[in-house]
Amino acid sequence: MGIDYSAVIVVGLWSEDLPKDFEEVENIECIQPYYDAPTEHSLWGIVIENSEDYNATEINLDVLSHPIKVAKENFKRISGLDAKVYLSTRGW
Repeated sequence: MGIDYSAVIVVGLWSEDLPKDFEEVENIECIQPYYDAPTEHSLWGIVIENSEDYNATEINLDVLSHPIKVAKENFKRISGLDAKVYLSTRGW
């Protein structure tokens, strides 16, 4: 067992921007920015792109624009909140 990190593009919100009573719901993941991060220091959202462990991943913004738009709409529908787009690390 080891600690792994990757880069992710996420449509969502940081836990500090969510209501205090927000709970994990279907299709919205808790993205821990570092290994064993508490949920109150995590990003909650829909993953659009994820790199391999410790690797860079080529992205095409023209291709990603549609999935990002759809994810923003889905996040709003599921949570009632307006999402933002983040590039973050994911540790596990």
